[in-house]
Amino acid sequence: MDATAGAELKAQLDVIRPRVDRYEWYYAPLVGPDFGPTYREHAAIIQAVRSGTAEAIERAVRANWFLGAARLVRALAAAGGRVRVTSAS
Repeated sequence: MDATAGAELKAQLDVIRPRVDRYEWYYAPLVGPDFGPTYREHAAIIQAVRSGTAEAIERAVRANWFLGAARLVRALAAAGGRVRVTSAS
């Protein structure tokens, strides 16, 4: 982030980082202990960045977001939580 984000983006990320941290702490125990799918999705993002094509990067990031959201919804449902999901693909 330090190498690519400008001052405005860094300021925005500083504001949301505490919230993201809370979601990550909540999310990880619910979907674990098998993080294989997440690791593979992150590897696909890295590969897409290395390939240098914006379309591949966007596809890989979107796949990670939507698949991660689906995992979280399943975990919340299994834990007895009620969730409402909307998709904006």
